[in-house]
Amino acid sequence: MLAKEARTNIYAAALGVAVLTYFIGVWAIPLWLIVAVFAFTWRSFPRVVPSIPLANVSPVDGGVIAVEHTHDPYLKRDALRVTVRQWRLGEFSVYSPIEGKLIERWFAAKGDTMGGPLFAMHIRTDEDDDVVVAFSIASRFRYMRMRRYSGERVGQGRRIGFFGFGCSVDVYLPASSRANVAPGQRVRGGSDVIGTFIHPG
Repeated sequence: MLAKEARTNIYAAALGVAVLTYFIGVWAIPLWLIVAVFAFTWRSFPRVVPSIPLANVSPVDGGVIAVEHTHDPYLKRDALRVTVRQWRLGEFSVYSPIEGKLIERWFAAKGDTMGGPLFAMHIRTDEDDDVVVAFSIASRFRYMRMRRYSGERVGQGRRIGFFGFGCSVDVYLPASSRANVAPGQRVRGGSDVIGTFIHPG
């Protein structure tokens, strides 16, 4: 299954290569390999969302590189931060960690993106829990498409965009939250729980 952002382009490329194959035969094989690489890069398959109340799922496929209590620079609060580094050959789809309303989105200033946060979004649940998801990438070979905007609702584990290639993601949860992962653990975006809100009482 192909990511929505790339379907039209890949289908058009495949059609063009098919026409070339008709006219030039085996000489078009290298072009088919290129189409296959793009299809592999832009693949996106459905995820099974866990039925766990107050759970936050990983926004991307990758490996957990840090779990720590720190300062949330976006909401100016103490927070539990879980950092996930995207797999280089994994799917590059982005999933919402929790169901709620997308409150705000932040973009880095032009020229201030190498290695630092490039994009961040603030999601608030119906129980007033706030989650910030911030994306950083050191490579110049990056591509980002977010399909949700401020004021829209997002669903837990639902695909909301594409971010590649090889980014790291900081998920800032309320400081009272419980981490469900540890550094070195692999997680699957949209499915694996990385943290759980803790509500008193």
